[in-house]
Amino acid sequence: QNGASKIPPWIMGYVLKACAMIRDLGLGKQVHGLCQKLGFIEEEEDSSYLSGSLIRFYGEFRCLEEANLVLHQLSNANTVVWAAKVSNDYREGRFEEVIKDFIEMGR
Repeated sequence: QNGASKIPPWIMGYVLKACAMIRDLGLGKQVHGLCQKLGFIEEEEDSSYLSGSLIRFYGEFRCLEEANLVLHQLSNANTVVWAAKVSNDYREGRFEEVIKDFIEMGR
């Protein structure tokens, strides 16, 4: 873990993209767990990129509940994070959810 704590949080977004490209949900979940363990998701700096990457990753596997959990665990989700959720919902044909997302994003 000592070396892992030197990894910049945003790099993990690329690792998640690689997991999605090789279609390895389990490995991506392990990366998510490592990000939580290292406190990357709670950090203000770079957290929106990583959180958005997590939401997109879970969306690639149609794991929308996991994607929504990432969103709802954030204290203040920005447009990057909301855009990832809207994209997931749109891709899955959940158009009413897209409208709800848009309204919720404005609050």
